[in-house]
Amino acid sequence: MTEQNVSIRFQKAIDEKNSVVMLDFGNQSYLVLMGNGNILLDKFTDNKPASQKEFDEILQSRHEDLEKFLGKSQTSQKQEPLQAYKERAANIAYEMQ
Repeated sequence: MTEQNVSIRFQKAIDEKNSVVMLDFGNQSYLVLMGNGNILLDKFTDNKPASQKEFDEILQSRHEDLEKFLGKSQTSQKQEPLQAYKERAANIAYEMQ
């Protein structure tokens, strides 16, 4: 049995309460919005960002999505972002089968 650890590849603060983090686990990398609520934004297998510049480019390309998530978490109850996370996580679990 091999031991698999979670490691942080990149991290960037978005505001005083939220950060976007690229986590590595096994052969996958996960882009996660962490803070008031934890939301899985994307996953990467072969096209993982290798530099801070590539990570920043990914964040730039997802700027609107991040703004939407942050806006919802500040103006609505926590159930909505949690539901989005659950749906996204269920989709990933289904794809891995």
